[in-house]
Amino acid sequence: MSGYTNYLGARRCCEKNLVGPKGSDGVQGPGGPIGPAGVIGSTGATGQRGPTGCRGPTGAQGAGGPGATGAIGAQGATGAQGATGAQGDTGATGAQGSTGHTGSTGHTGATGATGATGATGATGAQGHTGATGAQGHTGAQGATGAQGHTGATGATGAQGAQGAQGSTGSTGATGATGATGATGAQGAQGPSSPFYLDYQVVPILPTAFTTPTTTLYFSYAITTNSCINVAGTSANCGQNSYLYNLLRCEQVTPSSGPVVVTCPTVVTSHGLGDVCQTPLNNRLVPCSRIDLLSGDTIDTRYMCTIIDGPPTGPTEDAYIEWHWYTITTSGSIDYAFSGKFIFVASAAYIASQYALQSNTYVGISGSGIGMFNPSNHNS
Repeated sequence: MSGYTNYLGARRCCEKNLVGPKGSDGVQGPGGPIGPAGVIGSTGATGQRGPTGCRGPTGAQGAGGPGATGAIGAQGATGAQGATGAQGDTGATGAQGSTGHTGSTGHTGATGATGATGATGATGAQGHTGATGAQGHTGAQGATGAQGHTGATGATGAQGAQGAQGSTGSTGATGATGATGATGAQGAQGPSSPFYLDYQVVPILPTAFTTPTTTLYFSYAITTNSCINVAGTSANCGQNSYLYNLLRCEQVTPSSGPVVVTCPTVVTSHGLGDVCQTPLNNRLVPCSRIDLLSGDTIDTRYMCTIIDGPPTGPTEDAYIEWHWYTITTSGSIDYAFSGKFIFVASAAYIASQYALQSNTYVGISGSGIGMFNPSNHNS
């Protein structure tokens, strides 16, 4: 035994490389959940190889038998399937255990723990999409479908606004003047004016004059002009070619009762062919008076007509004056006033009235062809 001890003493330098006894296997821990795939780590550097231990003398057979195998740990619960983790880096290779001394077989050194599985490497980048394939040939034209039914006629659109008025065309050239037609036959001579006022009156004297009496005393009629205006009339100093009547219209308005009109009444006449006629002695009355016995108002007007003339028809104008005078008293003094009625008619007017009554002088009223005041004598 001492020799073995000595031997051991001589070999103390190698004791540090002796393999220690193998520990019992630990209990299998429960399986942890699979972590997310990590990026593939770089491969770890290979650990240094430890120095080879000295070969010791073969020791005596140890008395002890092999150590009992450690119990297998209970199977851990299967963790839920996690997402595939990235390939982990390959763990470093465990250091090679020292070779035990030759001799009695020492305890088998414990197996180094398995390095952790390296993380799965990152999925490679998506490759480039390939080029688009060539356009396929256009398919054949399909057969034309059947003609669809004609749709209903749409509503008539609103009336458009009226267009602007076009510009007036230029005036055409004036045509040549036509030849003058033949002169038409001369129509019948018509009256030269339709104005027929003809009444005349004796004036009413102021109340200072009492008991006035008016008397018609002279008349003058002419149908031809003098020699100073128209040539060829110097054969005589005027003549009268018509027969005249002086007429009266009388309207009586009683104090009670209806109005009574008497029209016309002949006062006197001027003879055909006579230019001056005298003496006359016809009583005339003023325009209006009141009858002292009855109280009636009596209005009196005078007018004149042509009742005869040349048998071949009228060809001359007519002019006649009827002269009168009034004698009255104011106080103890007598006064006299004079005046006249003037009536006229043109040859054209007389001829038209003559023709209307079948070439006679009776006039439209049967009292002769009416004459007019000088201011409206239808000349």
